[in-house]
Amino acid sequence: KNSNLETYVNGLISKYGWNLNILNVLCDCHIPSIITQKMSNGHLGYLDILSSNIYMSKELEVESHRYRFVLAHELGHFFLHRNLILGKITAFYENEESLNCLGLDSLQTKIMESQANRFASYLLMPKIKFVTEVMNIFAAYDIRGGYMYVDEQPCNRQNYYIVISRLSQLFHVSKQAVSYRLMDLNLLKMT
Repeated sequence: KNSNLETYVNGLISKYGWNLNILNVLCDCHIPSIITQKMSNGHLGYLDILSSNIYMSKELEVESHRYRFVLAHELGHFFLHRNLILGKITAFYENEESLNCLGLDSLQTKIMESQANRFASYLLMPKIKFVTEVMNIFAAYDIRGGYMYVDEQPCNRQNYYIVISRLSQLFHVSKQAVSYRLMDLNLLKMT
């Protein structure tokens, strides 16, 4: 369940403290190393189960929004799926070959990917801190009702871009990740 997953991530945050370096802290405590290398087939990262190393694509700029989310996603697989994968395959690529070796069907695969994405979202944008920042921005821009409504009206679209940009900068994540997190928390309604 998403609530169980969020509770688990909040436990990690409580244990190690949240700041923009939370990914480095988790890697230092649990993962031997992050290795950057050239990857094929559009892969951005993968988890080597045997060594517990995370491999990141050279195409990703270190500490960019995309890099941070991919790393958090791979950490999600490490914390959530490592025991499921261990002993079955050595490296977990999110591709058909790895998933067939695990004997997973498409629904199970989607669940694992969704869990890793939610793990990343919860870790990079913790609910209490995120909602606090959202409410501060809403107050500053006189956005009322506890959520932001976005339609074709220029004022609503302008507020949307301002809020998304500010949160993206504060949490060092992509605007798309911010938008998904806002919708996940019912703080954004779009037509």
